[in-house]
Amino acid sequence: MYCDGKWIDLKNLKTNKSESTNANGAMQNSLKLLLTYTQLNLSKMKFTYTLTIFMLMVIAMHAQSVGIGTTNPQNSAKLDVASTTQGMTIPRMTTAQRKAINTPTIGLLVYDTDKFTIYMFDGIKWVPMLYEIDDEKLLGKEQCGDGNEPFDDFGFSAAMSGNFAAVGRPGFDNGGSSALNYGAVDFYNNLSGTWKYQTTINPAGLNTNAQFGYSISMNNTYCVIGLPNANNGANTAEGKVYIYKRNASNNWIFFQELTGSNSTTGDHFGFSVNIDGKYLIVGAPDDDLIISATTYNNGGSSFVFFFNGSTWVEQEKLYNFSGYEADARLGFSVSIDSTGFAVAGAPYKDVAGKVNQGQIALFGRLGTAWTMVGDYTSNYATNPGAANDNYGYSVAMKNQRIIVGAPFYDGVFEANIGALYYLKFISGSGFTQFSVYLGKEFGGNEIPGYRIGQAFSYDGTSLISGNRYFDLPTMADAGRIEVIRHNTVPSNDFLVHERYMYQNRSKQFNEFAQAVAGSGYNVLGTAPVSGSTRYCYKAACFYNFE
Repeated sequence: MYCDGKWIDLKNLKTNKSESTNANGAMQNSLKLLLTYTQLNLSKMKFTYTLTIFMLMVIAMHAQSVGIGTTNPQNSAKLDVASTTQGMTIPRMTTAQRKAINTPTIGLLVYDTDKFTIYMFDGIKWVPMLYEIDDEKLLGKEQCGDGNEPFDDFGFSAAMSGNFAAVGRPGFDNGGSSALNYGAVDFYNNLSGTWKYQTTINPAGLNTNAQFGYSISMNNTYCVIGLPNANNGANTAEGKVYIYKRNASNNWIFFQELTGSNSTTGDHFGFSVNIDGKYLIVGAPDDDLIISATTYNNGGSSFVFFFNGSTWVEQEKLYNFSGYEADARLGFSVSIDSTGFAVAGAPYKDVAGKVNQGQIALFGRLGTAWTMVGDYTSNYATNPGAANDNYGYSVAMKNQRIIVGAPFYDGVFEANIGALYYLKFISGSGFTQFSVYLGKEFGGNEIPGYRIGQAFSYDGTSLISGNRYFDLPTMADAGRIEVIRHNTVPSNDFLVHERYMYQNRSKQFNEFAQAVAGSGYNVLGTAPVSGSTRYCYKAACFYNFE
């Protein structure tokens, strides 16, 4: 309060009286404090000051709204602050300080100085008040418009772990014609608090169409990169995997080359990869299986590798031990859980006469041996699946939870809305299909051509779904990311919508979120194409949604 030519901090005025335990007592206490102060300064104060103080107290006791900078506060507002030259600040603190607030109440607001935005506590978690934050558009090292390659497929694949990320460019030609497709991978890091481009790796000596960077998976130590069309000796497109290790200087150094023990021409070993701890799985979806003298062309297989402390060694070749089928393409997608399970998708497997309904094969580890636990298809009671759903097009497993994508699932009213099937391990029952998440607008209608389940990243808590064919108004195929989480009730942890993320300056045909990756609250989405000329605007977009 301003009085006698200076500001008085009422909050810090002291009194020997004990504080009142009710609102009236508190107001009486305040009046006594003011009267005491008035008496102490009576010789200096005018009668008008005393009268003003008295009027202010009457207003404070009886008014329904309080105005600062206005004599006509809004009736609907308890506090109405008006100014054309100044703003209002709320408590400002770091992320660590915000998280340390003890039992925050619902609706609590603070400004996070690390995230540069206001956060509100919704009763369960802190929610940023900005729709997308820390969107740093990192262009590929070579991009259309800079005199470099327009058809390098920048953003075809992506991976992220902690403060490190990688983006694949399997169409990179290294300055040659647009048909060489040697491939390259761009690396980024967040070591300085901002995502920045670090380096590009494009190995020498690759054959034409090797497509280095077609698939990527990484942890904080290793980055695994698939080259599904790499030649191995005389075997054309047998496929390989290159492993890079991060050194003490945070540089990625070549560590090891992998091939399948009995892979051969056209197997496309490295089509899919996934690493978790000391375990790595590699898909070879076009492996021609020979079972009991019968050949199943493109039946598909996967290979599990283990890090023994010095090198990665093959442990087992996995295939569907009970359901061989030509063109099923097992290994089209793969995921491994270091707790002892692995899963491989066969999206083109026919199920009970339904062409390309799709299936996944689940494997378990006992010691160093891997055996098949069972196969699953989209037989959830309310969403049983149909022909051409391509169940198993993408898979992810973490903490004995499995997410399976069926991007061409048709809804009741719209085609190709897509579906995400959630399977969880239940003691005594094994893995059970627990729930289905469909391609719908949050709280609304089915989205035609949404194809949810085509690309996603999953860490056991958050599911980052890339929906590259989502249409914005007047912008077809602009794309967007949808963040999905498990319900907070452990016994009923079905998938629930969290939020959407859009590319800044979205454009028609950008196909934003063709590839996505997530690590904690960090999200990476790629935008590989744009406009009628296509491939002319390429970006890696980083977000933090905490």
